[in-house]
Amino acid sequence: KKHYNASDCIVVTNSTFSYEAETLAKENVVRLIDREELMELYKEVKEKLKLSTKESELVAKENRDITEKFPHMI
Repeated sequence: KKHYNASDCIVVTNSTFSYEAETLAKENVVRLIDREELMELYKEVKEKLKLSTKESELVAKENRDITEKFPHMI
């Protein structure tokens, strides 16, 4: 968080986190989202949105400049 001068930090993986990663995250108040939680979040969002084709296209257009909004994404 300090490196990017961020107020919050979330690390997401499509796998699991090691004990060391969990310890480091806890010490630095970093939220970890592993594969299981990521899949649950996806299911929740998918269910809540249920966007029509036109709405989906609108969302895609709005998110084209994601790198400008989140320049520190890895």
